Amino acid sequence: MSLPQLDGSIIFIYAKDFEASCRFYGEVLGLERAGELGGDVQIFLLSGCYLAVVKQGVSASATPPRCAAEAGDTAIVGLLCKSTKDVDAYHVRLQGAGLGSVLSAPQRNDTFGLYNMMARDPNGYLVEARAHTVSVVPLYSINPVEALCDALAVVEAIVPPKATHLAVMFRPAAVVICEMASSGQVHHTSASCVSG
Repeated sequence: MSLPQLDGSIIFIYAKDFEASCRFYGEVLGLERAGELGGDVQIFLLSGCYLAVVKQGVSASATPPRCAAEAGDTAIVGLLCKSTKDVDAYHVRLQGAGLGSVLSAPQRNDTFGLYNMMARDPNGYLVEARAHTVSVVPLYSINPVEALCDALAVVEAIVPPKATHLAVMFRPAAVVICEMASSGQVHHTSASCVSG
């Protein structure tokens, strides 16, 4: 039995200093406010999901989670930027914000193919602004239907006309196209960066 498709996702972070965290994500980082759940949960719009700042002690759980300043590093709020210049802009903004703290200046990380900087929000959560430095378009930024159409255009250019089967797989960083024989053996593989 397959599971039903999800309608979206929401990340909950808990804030002992609720007002400071709401100002940090709304005013300092400029996230669009998407709504609220009562007066103790503010919801901000992220690309592809929501971030909910929850007043510590408020939860549907019998044991409400605590903020990172008390519970330790439990999550990183990742801000996916389009360019290294965008990461630099977040760094400058966070340095002068007076809320939270900057932990590191932007730097290139060739191990993970990114350019990033780290900060902490007013309640201790790690906040990372990052831009990928490798030529890969992450799946969170593409429309799957457009990606499939683009992938099929790539297929026409790379797959011989006698191919018997074709597998198009969406991977975390790219669309992978495999030409397969009827036996299931892969004859040709191509990774494609697909713009959306």
